[in-house]
Amino acid sequence: DYDFLFFFKQKTAYEISACLVGSEMCIRDRYMGELGNNDLLSGGADYVVKRWDLEAKTCTCTFEGHAGPIWCMTILDGLLVTGSEDNTVKLWDLDTGESVRTLLAHSNAIWGLSTARDEILVTGSWDKTLKIWTFVRPQPPKLPIGNK
Repeated sequence: DYDFLFFFKQKTAYEISACLVGSEMCIRDRYMGELGNNDLLSGGADYVVKRWDLEAKTCTCTFEGHAGPIWCMTILDGLLVTGSEDNTVKLWDLDTGESVRTLLAHSNAIWGLSTARDEILVTGSWDKTLKIWTFVRPQPPKLPIGNK
């Protein structure tokens, strides 16, 4: 159990409300954002992302597929996006934990991710480059009008 309290300048007390245990190695990034009030994502040196239920204090899903430590993560258009030391960016289905796409464009570890408007992803790497990805949703095919 943890009974630590710490105070900020406003004299507001904060205390540890949970300690989640289950990662095999150090945790390098975490995300709460659009997941809902009771969910948290963590990723790290054990090459996996875990989705945690904060109320139950349990891991509800493990995202496996990277070949190196995970350095960063974000959400883009309802998908989890992770950047890894394996030089890849992966997009994941948040509900199933399945990898739906792997982006290969960097020659070194991915250290930063940023998103805008649910359609732009920026990846930053040790290869000294930023890559800007624009996601375009497929349009339904246009059907011919008449019998021509």
